[in-house]
Amino acid sequence: NVFFVGGNLSYVQDKIVNNVIQIGNAGAQLTMPENEDGYYNATGFYTVSRPYKNRSHVFSLNGTVNYNHNIGLIDSVRNVGNNWVLAQGVNYEFNHKDWFEWDAGVRYALNRSRYSLTDNQDIDYSSWTITSNSRLDIKGGWILRYDFEWLLNQGLAEGVNQNVALLNASIEKTLFKKQNGFLRLSGFDLFKQNTNVSRTVTATTITDTRTNRLLAPTPRNNPSRSAGAKTNKRSPAGGLLMNSAE
Repeated sequence: NVFFVGGNLSYVQDKIVNNVIQIGNAGAQLTMPENEDGYYNATGFYTVSRPYKNRSHVFSLNGTVNYNHNIGLIDSVRNVGNNWVLAQGVNYEFNHKDWFEWDAGVRYALNRSRYSLTDNQDIDYSSWTITSNSRLDIKGGWILRYDFEWLLNQGLAEGVNQNVALLNASIEKTLFKKQNGFLRLSGFDLFKQNTNVSRTVTATTITDTRTNRLLAPTPRNNPSRSAGAKTNKRSPAGGLLMNSAE
């Protein structure tokens, strides 16, 4: 059996924050750095895992909680941002002798943001992540693998809020008598979605980002590089700040 729990707390004194000052009615802004107290962050997490029948079956639970107390200034008035991120997951793993491995899991996450000065930007973002991985060893030194992830998003900005299904698969042949070499054919993002979505929360803005990636398969890993991103940024100081592609 495995049980693991941990956490940390951080506090920043005289943190440098941005004072966003509105100039006139044309949408112009002046941003000035200033020092403010009150920023802190707390994180906790746990993992519970229990095997059965000599690890033929393994059940796992895991969860995280993160609280961020952020400080910003809007027109020299203190704006407190409270951001909670909660996540809970469950996973099942099946191992048959030394030639078949399979696992599946589901994870729910909630990102909740509240601001002291304005409530029109109080936004909740949630997601479900369904995963599955497998490895099958066949006689003759052949190995089949796949990795699947299905991300279901709700609450992101328009143009970013989308569901993403990613599938990677490979077939491999071991080489030489000691099997210390291999030849692998890999396929990445077989559904051609090439997308990653994320949310970033600061003291004055909520930024939702969708990134398109180019995947470069190699025999050992799956590096990726950003090919372009679409970003929607919201500000408690006044609506949508940015909608751009890079």
